[in-house]
Amino acid sequence: MFPGLPEYQPDPIRTAAVRLEVKGLQAVRKKHPWVFEDSILKMSGDLRTGDIAVIFDNRKKLGAGLFDPGNEIRIRMVSYGATAKDIGLELFHELAAKAAARRKGLFGAETDAYRLINGESDGFSGLAADRYADVLAIKVYSAVWLRYLPAVAEALQSSFEGLQRLVIRLSRDVAGLSLKQRFGYEDGMLFGGQDWDGTVQFHENGLTFETNVRFGQKTGFFLDQRENRARVGEYAANCGKVLNVFAYSGGFSLYAAARGALEVTDLDFSKPALEASERNFSLNTHIPGIARCKHRTISGDAFVEMKKLADKGERFDVVIVDPLSFAKSSLEWKQALNSYSKLAVLALRLLKKGSLLVFASCSSRVSADELFDEVHRTARSCGSPLKELERRAEAPDHPADFRESHYLKCLYARK
Repeated sequence: MFPGLPEYQPDPIRTAAVRLEVKGLQAVRKKHPWVFEDSILKMSGDLRTGDIAVIFDNRKKLGAGLFDPGNEIRIRMVSYGATAKDIGLELFHELAAKAAARRKGLFGAETDAYRLINGESDGFSGLAADRYADVLAIKVYSAVWLRYLPAVAEALQSSFEGLQRLVIRLSRDVAGLSLKQRFGYEDGMLFGGQDWDGTVQFHENGLTFETNVRFGQKTGFFLDQRENRARVGEYAANCGKVLNVFAYSGGFSLYAAARGALEVTDLDFSKPALEASERNFSLNTHIPGIARCKHRTISGDAFVEMKKLADKGERFDVVIVDPLSFAKSSLEWKQALNSYSKLAVLALRLLKKGSLLVFASCSSRVSADELFDEVHRTARSCGSPLKELERRAEAPDHPADFRESHYLKCLYARK
């Protein structure tokens, strides 16, 4: 176990029988992981957050999930069928072992950072887990998991070798609940050494990165863009100038520099993120391409700074646009598309003729077709139609086994 982490206490956990309306029953039969509030017809008793709800059709058991009274997703399914296993340590070990087998052989010794649990697609609805070298980073998106965190951590440590330190990250919604006091967790809690501040170095395709898993985006880094970073490195090999917009800690830039790009510019609103990018470059100066590459950082609003660069006449061989999600809800869908369109206009101004645009989004509210159609439409309206090269989606360690789990999309196209 991880030093300082409380032992798992399975009691008191209450269980109630739940009956659903037809649509909800059909979803559970198809192993959809969410049961919504409006599909529940009857419950046999009162449940608290994290208690177990058992779904029945007449007298036939269809599965079991964790109850969340404060969320539209009222039950998060964990186990299915008439022989559904009890929710607890044994089941978590089984699910963790399946996740480990699923990722076996994906990465060699040159990569020691990747996703271990990708929420619903690995049986842990509302929870994600990543590794960074010897660090296990668990991100809690649903409060139902707070009472089970010691058991989940134990199961993951058993299935994935070499995990010695632990960080617990809470989503904004979970961190704002009074329940965190009941279960004793705060966002960014560290287990595994009194002198550890959350900083960890890890490797990705032979490159060295540093992050702080206590404060960084998601669990500290955007591991889901690993394959796209490598692909950008291939496209940017021995090119002239690369612009990385919403650069965060410079992942795309580092790959481009390693493959011989002469100059890379990181643009991000966050000065700490750009400082992290500079540290990542300094960690890799033993790589000839990175040692030779001119690395520039610009701190500011992407829309403003891209316009300034274009007005000054700067042009690039590769422009990467990878913003944070502009659509946190379905109501923001149109606004998000407008923002993507504005970014596409600015990116096109900054690209040389025949150069590469890489345009990504992590918003599940905007589909790949919607995003890419908007980028293409914008390019045509600007008189610069794009020649599409390829489209890419989630990384192999981020499986997306049901429709709502698809979120990442990335377009490669030439001006």
